[in-house]
Amino acid sequence: MTSVRIDTRAGWFDGRQATLIQAAQQALSEAFHVLDIASDVILQEHDADRFAAPPEASVRFTRVEVQTLPVAHAGIKRRLYRALVAGLGGLGVEAEDIKIVIIEVAHENWGIDGGHPASDVLTIEPPGLGP
Repeated sequence: MTSVRIDTRAGWFDGRQATLIQAAQQALSEAFHVLDIASDVILQEHDADRFAAPPEASVRFTRVEVQTLPVAHAGIKRRLYRALVAGLGGLGVEAEDIKIVIIEVAHENWGIDGGHPASDVLTIEPPGLGP
């Protein structure tokens, strides 16, 4: 289970917002080795005066925040970083213009299926391990 928020400056997508969201979903599937990962992706475009990026960043600077159940294996996180950079790279975002933040949220802090804690609803199996 994941929730993804993508923040970037407005104006450089040229109608490819859906493609960016699909790239994020594909990266999640690759990283967690599943075909259908339960996720939502929110894309937020900001006016330049409402989005402070590092001074060396281009107008395509993109921040990706991934909230997920705890992932103990660092290899999964590395896979996610690589997959996100590759997916965004296909849209013209340089690797140096991508910042990825993973926030691990305990099972009991996800409310699903009518407001029940995920810890009461899901049988959690660790995602596939590997590089």
